[in-house]
This record gives sequence, C-alpha cells and structure tokens, in this order.
Amino acid sequence: MPKRQCKYSDDMLKEFPSVKKGKISTEVFCNVCSSSLSIAHKGKKDIEDHLKTEKHKKNLRSQAGASGLQKFVTTASNSSRIKAAKATLAFHTVRHHQSYNSMGCTTKVNKKIYHDSTVGQSLTCGRTKVEAIINGVLGPYSSQEIKKQIEHIPYVGVSTDASNHNSIKMFPVLLQYFDYKKGGLHVKLADIQSTENETSETVSDLLVSVLAMYDVTQKCISFSGRLFSSQECDCS
Repeated sequence: MPKRQCKYSDDMLKEFPSVKKGKISTEVFCNVCSSSLSIAHKGKKDIEDHLKTEKHKKNLRSQAGASGLQKFVTTASNSSRIKAAKATLAFHTVRHHQSYNSMGCTTKVNKKIYHDSTVGQSLTCGRTKVEAIINGVLGPYSSQEIKKQIEHIPYVGVSTDASNHNSIKMFPVLLQYFDYKKGGLHVKLADIQSTENETSETVSDLLVSVLAMYDVTQKCISFSGRLFSSQECDCS
C-alpha cells in the first residue's frame, strides 16, 4: 500500500515565512530561492532540510544585501528632499529680503516645530550654506530662465541706478521688455554688482557686460536711470 503523501497547510506558512503554497498541494515555493520543492515525503522536515542547504543560505545572504541597498535608495530619496528644502529656504530668504544671518536661527526653530519630520531634523542651512545656494544655484538658474524668456523678444530696455548698502555702492541692472503672449510688460533683475565708484565709465562698462551676458546688446533700444519697485521687478 503506497505511503500517504504530505500536503501543504497554513501552519507551514506561520512556521516558515519564506515559503508559500506551490502549484500543487504537495509542493511549496521558496521565496528566497525562487524555486519549488516537494514536501510529499517528509512534510515540514523537507522544508527544514531545504533551509539548511548551502544554496538557500547563499540566496538568503544575497537577499539581505539587496535589502541594505533598498535602504540606501530610500536615504538617497530623502537626501533629495532635504536638498529641495534647503533651496526653498534660500529662495524664501531672498524673496522676502531677509538677512542670511537669520537662517541660523530659523533652522533651529524649524527643528523644534517639525520635530516629527526626518527632513526637518536633518536640515542644516545656516548663513554660509544659504549664500552658497543663492550664488551657486538659484542665481545661475534665474539667469538661464531670463535668457530663455527673452530669446524671441526683438527689443529690450535696460535700467540701473546707484543704491547705497551701508558703505557698499550697489548697481542693480534691470531688463524691460514687452511680451504680449505672457501678459505684456515684464521687468527682470538681470544682475546686481558692487562698484568702486559711480562714474559714467564704470556704469557703462557694467551695462555693456550685462547686455553681452544675456546676448541682447543688439536688441537694446533704450536706457533709463529709474529703478522699478520690488513689486514691479521679477527675478525670474
């Protein structure tokens, strides 16, 4: 009389989480090895014997390594969110004319407020870093966007005026143009530099260099010494 075959049961799943029911009742599928094995003769003992094989142990180690890689990928994604948060804080600082020094305090306050946020707790964005983000990332990006927007514009005007910042003489340079497709008149902050003096030669050299930087020298048809208000001017 043939021996009765062992079959899969739900108890096996509880005892051996790495296996699941196979295509037939006398088989189980090992998730670690991605292969089927028969349990017809010994039942649970067949599974135990398989778990002790070198093949299963090797695949288990490989799977553990893949799990560590997944954690690394998650960290990388989280790192991107932290970088985006730093850039947002830097932009917010410029947009509202805040001092770079205020960011050291702001970061500490945010950590207290958003104590349950991994991004908030990992965020370090003091004066030096904010300045580097603005000068090395946001500034160049803003200039690239302005260049794209004025590529198809046939004529532009340029404006500048001296602005004292304590003992530093600042010269903002604005580009003004009309774009009927995007709402009409636009004023963009193209550049802002400090100069040794405010002679005509110094100012003209500054304007020529900015016009050349945006490739609009041949498009410039007007000059104005009047600066527009912050509400009128758009950095991007």
